[in-house]
Amino acid sequence: MRDSFATDVEAFRRYLDIAGQLECDMIRVQPGGPPKPSAAREDHWERAAHYLRECCDLALSRDVGVVIENNFGLSATCDATLEMIARVDRPNLGINYDPGNLYRMDRYYGIEALARFGQLVWNVQVKDCYRDAHTDDYRLLLGEGEVDYASIFAWLKDMEYDGHLSAESHKEPTEEMSARDIAEHEYAAIRALIESV
Repeated sequence: MRDSFATDVEAFRRYLDIAGQLECDMIRVQPGGPPKPSAAREDHWERAAHYLRECCDLALSRDVGVVIENNFGLSATCDATLEMIARVDRPNLGINYDPGNLYRMDRYYGIEALARFGQLVWNVQVKDCYRDAHTDDYRLLLGEGEVDYASIFAWLKDMEYDGHLSAESHKEPTEEMSARDIAEHEYAAIRALIESV
């Protein structure tokens, strides 16, 4: 096990207490590993699965779900995310589906990924981006990038998705656009996507 394993588990216990106070029904935990799953060794997978099993077991007794986000590491691609969930094998482990991150890392990011993830998607986290290495790529407002959110929201509606939906924005406030302006833009963009399907 990695040196920080006990520290990570202890931090997760504190998050469980906070989740209980806030009546939050899920906590995000990242499995770590090399930025690309193809570079991971078997021991990376096993350490991450062991840690996630520990977290899931602690959360299960409190009726809290654990979600892994499609992000750099052992959940960066559709295949890797499903592999990690299979290795952990716990009923309270789901996916924080981030199409923007998948768009950067995998050819399957939209409805193909959603069809494979199915009922494991417990939160949809939206942000826009480009596929290549543009400067300040993640500092876009929703609608300024290349992610096909129209088809994603249409699929979610067709599948009667009733989980959480959140926005993630790395856009920095400026004199022309405050943090509130950014939040209002993201909210309006999400409402427009919902209403367009």
